[in-house]
Amino acid sequence: LSRVLSRGRQQLKYHANAFQPHPSSAAGPAIFTCVSCVKASCIPELAAPWPRQQEFPRASVRVPSADDVLLAVSHAWQYQAHPDPAGVERPLINSLIQNAMAAQKAKGETLLFYDQLSLSQRPFSSDQKSRTSDEEKSFGQALTVMPFFYLLADAVLHIGHPGEAVIPGEGEIVHVDLAELDNAMLEEVGSEVRVVGFRDQSEQPGSTALAYFDRIVSVCGVAVK
Repeated sequence: LSRVLSRGRQQLKYHANAFQPHPSSAAGPAIFTCVSCVKASCIPELAAPWPRQQEFPRASVRVPSADDVLLAVSHAWQYQAHPDPAGVERPLINSLIQNAMAAQKAKGETLLFYDQLSLSQRPFSSDQKSRTSDEEKSFGQALTVMPFFYLLADAVLHIGHPGEAVIPGEGEIVHVDLAELDNAMLEEVGSEVRVVGFRDQSEQPGSTALAYFDRIVSVCGVAVK
């Protein structure tokens, strides 16, 4: 009986150590309800443009443990709707991940924090829905803890300017009827007015008309300033 009890205590001790949290959990108890850490092993096969957190498969996300290595990507968004719609950053990110994995030699998995995949995002495609109120709240919470990810990550991958890709339709002037603006949700962004959503998703215009983040240049010939 004594031997059985002793062995049981050793097993409990082993399991307790196996589930020690990663240092990034110090950002707050609810941090991983609003931020996703993506398994780095799935990144090389991920097609461009990379999806939003909302569409990313949950099976490829996990809460990091003390045995895992957490990599945080620091980069600039070249476009307002998506940081890298043509996948220009992909080869560099994949290369840096491989270098970090070789250097860190994780006992567990290598995980990635990348804002497009890790935070609830606005739509970048006409077939995507606007963020829900819960997703808006989650995004706001995530912004408050993002600095901790860069501080507590095992490594930060800094991505320079890889060059801009040619995005079809980018910069084109599109003419629409005023009736289409009735369904558009507009927001003043700096000195510009942009489309940030649609009141009725079922009536959302197609890609040849209004689209997310379009800038309103003029109405009835009068410049919008």
